Amino acid sequence: MTPSQQCKSAGLKSLAELSSLTDVSQQTLFNWHKNKPLLFKTVLIGAVVLKAMQ
Repeated sequence: MTPSQQCKSAGLKSLAELSSLTDVSQQTLFNWHKNKPLLFKTVLIGAVVLKAMQ
């Protein structure tokens, strides 16, 4: 699953929205997805929680 697909599956609109919520560049998020999948998932979950609290 691509980073963008994971974002959509988690309830976000796109990788761009994850980038906006976390203030982390899309390239960095893509690299984390590829090289540090647990970190990517942790950031994604955190962003989903933050969005739900807004």
